[in-house]
Amino acid sequence: TSTILAVARRIYGEEHRKQILELNASNDRGTDVIREQIKQFAETRTLFSKGFKLIILDEADMMT
Repeated sequence: TSTILAVARRIYGEEHRKQILELNASNDRGTDVIREQIKQFAETRTLFSKGFKLIILDEADMMT
């Protein structure tokens, strides 16, 4: 997770907080909670940003 976050900060620069969604499955275990957060994040657009958004699922093997 630390490595991909460092790479993402390098790619996005100042805009990295708007373009990255990091979810930890050990905190939000239900797939419905995760699915809604991902859907909402993916559907919204940020002004003046280019490129793609990044969604990081940390500890995805712990999802139920």
